[in-house]
Order: sequence, then structure tokens, then C-alpha cells
Amino acid sequence: MIEGELRSLGLGAAEERAYEALLTERTVEADELARLLELSRDQLESALDRLVEQGLALPPPDCGALPRPAAPAAAIRTLIHRRQAELHLKSAELEQLRMTADRLASRLTPGPPVTTDRVART
Repeated sequence: MIEGELRSLGLGAAEERAYEALLTERTVEADELARLLELSRDQLESALDRLVEQGLALPPPDCGALPRPAAPAAAIRTLIHRRQAELHLKSAELEQLRMTADRLASRLTPGPPVTTDRVART
């Protein structure tokens, strides 16, 4: 059972369960699969669409059929590579922000300290 192992790669619980069911069940009808997974038909269709979008399933061969599961090793590696690319992009964005902060800090020079104490003259 997968049970949460693919969540860090962007899949939700319904997608994980649907993918596992596509791999292990011989179900040919969406209604039967929805009942098996205890999902509404809309939830199942959304999960299956997401699996196809993420490369864990191949589009159904004909209208009304279920998608076919992609081979787990290759599909999960693809998800890992996508996640790595996202993280590299985020890392580059953060580095750019750090450089911007450094540039701004170097341009701003502190002036003389401002004091709020006033000496009263009598």
C-alpha cells in the first residue's frame, strides 16, 4: 500500500488511492472504482485527471474507460524530477531575493543617529 508516500511529490490521498487501485484492481468501470474507493464520481474523475496530468496514468483509450496506470518506477521518477525542478526554481528565486536585499542594504548608508532627548534650558 502506498499510504501517503507520494504526498511530498504533490499527490493527494484520493490520487494515491486511485493510482494504487488502477495498479491492483481489474475494475473497468468508473462507478465501480468510485464505490471501491468510497469517492464520489466527481472526486474520482478529478483524481484520475490529476494522475494523467502528473504522468502516473495514461489517458483512457476510449471515452468512458478508465486511464491505464503508468509503470510505477518510471512515473514516480518523473514526479521526483518535476519536484526537483520546482525546488531548484524556488532556490534560484530565493537567491535572487537575497542578492536584491544585499544590494539594497549596501546602497542605504545610515545617517547620524537621531536622539529624542531634549535638554531643557532654564
